[in-house]
Amino acid sequence: MCSMYQRAGRRGAVRFMNGTWSTKRKRFYPSSDPLERFWSKVIKTDTCWEWQGKPDIGGYGIFVIRSYERIRAHRFSWELYNRCPVPDGMFVCHHCDNPRCVRPDHLFIGTNQDNLRDASVKGRLPRQVGKGNLTHCKRGHPFTSENTSRPPFKNHRIWGRAAHQAAVD
Repeated sequence: MCSMYQRAGRRGAVRFMNGTWSTKRKRFYPSSDPLERFWSKVIKTDTCWEWQGKPDIGGYGIFVIRSYERIRAHRFSWELYNRCPVPDGMFVCHHCDNPRCVRPDHLFIGTNQDNLRDASVKGRLPRQVGKGNLTHCKRGHPFTSENTSRPPFKNHRIWGRAAHQAAVD
């Protein structure tokens, strides 16, 4: 039991030394040193150094430096290794495409455009209609200028006339 507070038996209430009670949970880390806590949540393998702590919704690790300061684990790792903060407007990107990886030699600095280009080259982006990368519709008809019509709304997909006629008939 930590000397700072006592846990009550019901509803997770906490009694502090000054006699007040609270239902808010306080986190007490075994070590107040952020570096020690960070490395305790990393498993090093031959390929990636996997973050074992809590991930965010996108799968990237979240590291709590202080109770009010959170940072993505790979960003903290890059800043720790390079001993400088990430420049404004820049992203810490992964060569390995593993969002939980914190290995510094798998990380690089780039803009959003660099990150999207890297994802496109590796085939991680969904194919986008109208960007020149589709040559045939899903039914096998080629997209040509005389065989293709564009719908009146911007968010609708491109129809091949042959496929459209087949769908209507």
